[in-house]
Amino acid sequence: MAQNKLPLKSWNECKALTINFYSNILQAKKEGKKLGWMGASMPPELIRAFDIVAVYGEPYGATVAFDAALARQLLKATEQAGYARDLCAYSRNFIGSVLTNKSHLGEFPRPDFIIENRCGCSTHFKWWENAARLVGCPLFIMETPLIPRGIVEDYHIEYYMAMVKRLIAFLEENTGRKLDEERFIESVINTQRALALWDDILEYCKTVPSPLDFKSLLTLMTPSFLLRGAPEAVTFYEKLRDEVRERVEEGIGAIIPEKKRLLWDNIPMWYNLSMFNQLEKLGAIFVASPYTSMWGTAYKTMGIDGEKAGAEKKPLVEPSTYPQALRTMTEYMVDRASALTYQVHQRIFKTMIKEYKIDGVICHSNRGCKGLSNGRLDIMQWLQEECQLPVLIFESNSADPDDFAEGQIKTRLEAFLEILFRE
Repeated sequence: MAQNKLPLKSWNECKALTINFYSNILQAKKEGKKLGWMGASMPPELIRAFDIVAVYGEPYGATVAFDAALARQLLKATEQAGYARDLCAYSRNFIGSVLTNKSHLGEFPRPDFIIENRCGCSTHFKWWENAARLVGCPLFIMETPLIPRGIVEDYHIEYYMAMVKRLIAFLEENTGRKLDEERFIESVINTQRALALWDDILEYCKTVPSPLDFKSLLTLMTPSFLLRGAPEAVTFYEKLRDEVRERVEEGIGAIIPEKKRLLWDNIPMWYNLSMFNQLEKLGAIFVASPYTSMWGTAYKTMGIDGEKAGAEKKPLVEPSTYPQALRTMTEYMVDRASALTYQVHQRIFKTMIKEYKIDGVICHSNRGCKGLSNGRLDIMQWLQEECQLPVLIFESNSADPDDFAEGQIKTRLEAFLEILFRE
């Protein structure tokens, strides 16, 4: 039976950063700061440049899901209000908090305005439109252009920059202050540095044994979106990278012994992460996932750039002027939203399996996020045939505990493990 290694020294600091983030939300009104509800795909550099306190919808929905009892209350309220159960689970948790005024923070803090950047998910239009209707506050929705072949052109950049300028005008009107260009430049630089550090950390997980597991990465990635653009995120990831590098140099793995290396696809079931512990007791560890890679730029070397796939990682060129920073932020946001075609998904999975030395794949077909689940059955079937690996795909929900059929999933998992350890 595998045994857990010593906990990371960086672990408590990561938790402290998260707690401090939510504490700032509670203090926002007392300190006279503007509070905005928004999707996690909003450019955080602009939010910091206006000193806005953000409540990010998707991270909030995931955090609520950790408390299954609270999630059930909120989801019930949403359903009773007439919202369909097959909508985005994060949006249902969020709307449930709006309707009941309940959250893991106590009373749900009300916004001064709502802003949203639609980035590949059509649900977001109605999510934030309904939230604004329920609380009666100003709403601004922008969108990142969809790029079918994954190749970013100048007109995509120009389109998004035009939207950003409209957003800036909206924020200036609703905050009563001008954009702080120096702070914006600093935030863009901090984002670049944090993204690069996260990529470095994931790179170390390619070693055998892996210094980190997927469950740990789910917590450690939190500053990459809650604190993106903040110097605290850069400092934290520098410390974490150094600690992970030390583990690699000393041959310290996340579990001992590491017998099988797995890849996890999609968002996990936040209310039931014990599944990962059960596998680790058998020596099976998740060392890679497209989901955790999304919060860096590693996708660029895994095929997300279409015809530019496989290009070497470009060195960071930090902006020194406001126009440069605006362009840098725009290029990242547009490139990150490049459409993941079937062929791009194939390249991503095939590259991950090779570089992370994967022995098996588990895919969560997530009822709570159809955008990340579309086409997964076809991709997993291709993966099984192409790479000759055991593959398990099961259906559940990332943020609705009532969609988790424990008995059925346990039976299928046992069958998967039997095949995995037979080879």
